Amino acid sequence: MDFYEAWHFLVEHRIFNVNNRHILSGEGAVAELGAMAGLEPGDELESRRSWFDYSLQIEVVRVDPATGGVSENPEINTATRVSLECGQPVIQRGHEVREEHDFPGGYYLRLGDEETTGHDIELDVSGETFEQAIIALAGKVRALYGEDVEGALFTLDYSRFND
Repeated sequence: MDFYEAWHFLVEHRIFNVNNRHILSGEGAVAELGAMAGLEPGDELESRRSWFDYSLQIEVVRVDPATGGVSENPEINTATRVSLECGQPVIQRGHEVREEHDFPGGYYLRLGDEETTGHDIELDVSGETFEQAIIALAGKVRALYGEDVEGALFTLDYSRFND
């Protein structure tokens, strides 16, 4: 698998994708767009969204070429390594969400659902270049999670969707 194939495999892989399901409301800009597409209030809209780029963490470091690790002696850290971390999308239900506001104190906390990504340590990889690290990551995803590039990890179901 070359870099291009690896990248698109990861973007499309089931473990990084979420289905979104909406019931079109009768109001707002989204309803107007739906009407232009021939949809009516109550029609169901479905989409699939990749979270891969959102979950990807990249770190570029210098390492000791003899050990592949970072030495306490910076003079022997002469080889460049690109490390990648990522994980699946998750919904934290009843999570404490900080909302910033313009009043004394500046914020308040509320309970709500938060969309975020996890960190799957089984998928941590590194390479001499970004391209090599992406190819290694695609290999790990394939080995651990198979080749499903059409499915999604879960569906977010919205009862109404307004603009």
